[in-house]
Amino acid sequence: MNCDQIEELISDLIDGELSETARAGVLGHIAVCERCAAFYRQVKRTVRFVRANAAPVPEPGTPGERYAGFIRAISERE
Repeated sequence: MNCDQIEELISDLIDGELSETARAGVLGHIAVCERCAAFYRQVKRTVRFVRANAAPVPEPGTPGERYAGFIRAISERE
């Protein structure tokens, strides 16, 4: 698989929707490709943040804490 194909499968990997064979192929590629590994980490952090903050509806005029939380979430290393 090439990097473009891997990027198309990252969301399915995170959601656990890949077959074992496809999962192994994606994880194998991520293990040797820093570009795809970085993309995977970025998407995983974004998904984690969105899932953690999906329920609350921001009130008008909410201070920047949500933005600060987002920045912390995408800055965390795996």
